[in-house]
Amino acid sequence: MPGIRKGRVREAIISVLSHQPKSMTELSSELGIAKSTASYHLCRLLEDGQVTVASLTPVRGKAVIKKYTILRKFDNGVEAETLRTLLGRVESERLNWSGGPDDLHPFLVNLLFHSFRYLCDLNGMEHERILRRVGEMVGRDEISRLIVGTSLKQVLDSLFDLLSSSSISTGLAIYTRSGANLTFSDFLDCQHFDSRIASFFEGLLSGILESKFNLRYGVLTARSADSLGLYNYILLRGKRGRRG
Repeated sequence: MPGIRKGRVREAIISVLSHQPKSMTELSSELGIAKSTASYHLCRLLEDGQVTVASLTPVRGKAVIKKYTILRKFDNGVEAETLRTLLGRVESERLNWSGGPDDLHPFLVNLLFHSFRYLCDLNGMEHERILRRVGEMVGRDEISRLIVGTSLKQVLDSLFDLLSSSSISTGLAIYTRSGANLTFSDFLDCQHFDSRIASFFEGLLSGILESKFNLRYGVLTARSADSLGLYNYILLRGKRGRRG
């Protein structure tokens, strides 16, 4: 698809990514545009929440290849209605929660229990998308108030302390120049995450980071290669001015 008209580059990128995840280099080659142009428009699409990182593939040294995909919106009426119902459930559960760490565990357990009950008629992929949105709201509007610190390390350390003291989860963070790699285990007494819980927790992390740093960091979930069935959460720098 060479020769993209000026002003149509982002539209072309979205069209390509709607079919299959692509790297910046692949987009540049397929659309016949410079890598700098592809990079610029990808950054703007990330900022606007229209595109997200789909995968990371390690290559030579510390380099990685990022592949991007579109961030699909809830165009299914059943999904949208279910999400509205669950957000109402968040409000209901909040009335039974003190707002402190002592009963944070039952607050989250009850919320997920009712979420799974409402989601029983939807397929698994819809579960993950909706639970991530619910997690974002809970992380941004509720959990972030219990987190202290101004740097990424301070915020993550505070989060780990909160999760441990509330008997919600244990975790390990490896800090890097580009962010942090996180592994959580035993989340809400579930020794092995399933993809739905992983999506909820990814949203929870995104909401907390959005509240603390606007949208400076993004969260990418990757299934652990070990036999424990854990999920790793990779925090990425990327969006400017805002981030999640």
